[in-house]
Amino acid sequence: MPDTGGKLKLGENHRRAVSVVLQGLEKMCDDFEVWMAKKSGLLFRVQDDLTSRQRTVLRSHMEQLRSELRRITGEMEVDVKNQSPRRAILAVLVSNITNLEETSSTRLRGYGLLPEDSAQKLDAEMFRLIAILDQMMKAIEEG
Repeated sequence: MPDTGGKLKLGENHRRAVSVVLQGLEKMCDDFEVWMAKKSGLLFRVQDDLTSRQRTVLRSHMEQLRSELRRITGEMEVDVKNQSPRRAILAVLVSNITNLEETSSTRLRGYGLLPEDSAQKLDAEMFRLIAILDQMMKAIEEG
């Protein structure tokens, strides 16, 4: 007969699989909060297509879901995902530097040739953005 006095213990593979799903649900709630608060930016527009009622109902269900996650993690052994803002920021910076490098005039030749003056201007702009991201990386790496 299973021990009902302690937390439910799962095998390592089962625990890992369940933990990933539960972590995904928590992240989903976090993402929904971000989307509901998101404002338009310079290069994108947010279409506010949720009604006040939809937001209220969604927030209520998200709180219910988070409450269930708290209950489940209190009753079951699950893995907690360790997150490092430093590592996450560095990964995003590296990814965006690579994307900017891929938009250099020489790498965009597959789309057709750019006039020389346009190519020089584009490369200068991409270089300026890369330099800013490099400085951001330096700040994170140096502490």
